[in-house]
Amino acid sequence: MTGKIYVIGLDGIPPRRLESAVERGDVPNLERAMDCVSGKTVSTNPPLSMLAWSTFATGQDAGKHGIYNFMLRDEGKYTTHFPSYARLRSNSTPLWEYLDAVDVGSGVMNLMPGYPPSRSKGFHIGDNVTSPNGSSFIHPRDLSEEIEQEVTKYELEPVTSYSRGKSESVLQEYLDSLFGMEQDRTEIGKYLIQNKDCQVFTYIFLGPDSLQHSLGHLLDENHPEYNTELAEKYGDKFFELLSIYDEFIGWLMEYMNEDDILMVLSDHGHGSVKREINLNSWLYQNNYLHFRTHPWTKLKLFGYNHVFEATKYTLKKSNLLNPIKKFLTTREVNDDDDQDSDSSNTDTNSRDLKDMLTVSHLDYDWSSTKAYTIASGGQIFLNTEEKHEEGWITTEYERICNELVASQSGLEFASGALN
Repeated sequence: MTGKIYVIGLDGIPPRRLESAVERGDVPNLERAMDCVSGKTVSTNPPLSMLAWSTFATGQDAGKHGIYNFMLRDEGKYTTHFPSYARLRSNSTPLWEYLDAVDVGSGVMNLMPGYPPSRSKGFHIGDNVTSPNGSSFIHPRDLSEEIEQEVTKYELEPVTSYSRGKSESVLQEYLDSLFGMEQDRTEIGKYLIQNKDCQVFTYIFLGPDSLQHSLGHLLDENHPEYNTELAEKYGDKFFELLSIYDEFIGWLMEYMNEDDILMVLSDHGHGSVKREINLNSWLYQNNYLHFRTHPWTKLKLFGYNHVFEATKYTLKKSNLLNPIKKFLTTREVNDDDDQDSDSSNTDTNSRDLKDMLTVSHLDYDWSSTKAYTIASGGQIFLNTEEKHEEGWITTEYERICNELVASQSGLEFASGALN
């Protein structure tokens, strides 16, 4: 390799909003890069970050690399776990390991799934989704201290989270922490480029995706929760965030040599979410999923049907929802975690507590359940005898699949068709 390659990933950038940023003059350096060569690509199906970045890293689809969602089913069981870098490399070979095999160093920052971090030549900084809090998510380990001494501490995620319904002060705190974190990461990125012997650098910035998830209702005038006053104050924050990355890209373009290559890309777009469907509820209502008659299951179902939304709203308002979710889904950090250990990123004790307190696979009557889901993204699993410990479906597989496709193709809300 004669020159260096720089890959900058901006998570969740819709082409229409990038075009608006160009028209507004917010991203002059990106515009300059686009004048060289630009185009639109097709994302993965479904267009989820975990799946899409795995496909980018390996050049394979989910059927081969095995990362098809933010939550994966344990083989032969009904339990679940977070994706891991070990799972990715057990099924496929990421780009930087090909480079490592020919003694070419690479630097990777924040590409999911990134925990445990790769031990390939160069450096690897894990992502905020799969890296447990307090974990050694940076390789080599001494790089973490070096970054903090020379630049600033590497934060995994914004200190403050925000979702619709919270106060404006929480919104401002979230924006301050998000913008500060992304600004810090560009400075860390510059330091690593200037001081590390790598031929390929791959940096992923998740800020655009985070901001649109949090402020999507303020970016769409037709959203049912659109707030004119807040939109006037915060509607341009997406473009302000892009300007942080644009400054970094401008610095990088000036730093690059003539033989170097710069690639800026995104994993998927972003749209306004106005309605959602709980597929497990739909499967239950249409006799594909059945519950046990145990008193504890009945109590949990009563809570879900009559108390859940009010409790969720209260926890959101008091900023307790995300900490509770994190406690119930994050496992203990094990210093022995390595890139070859495909261990679950969910501690057994916290997972058992989550399953006990919420409606889960423990409450399903598997002897009669035909289909179920485990996460967002629309994947439906059939309770097959071959792949489930209590599965029973064999010859009916194709018929049930076709039946589900036909039934869901005609789904409608009361006010009109889904599409």
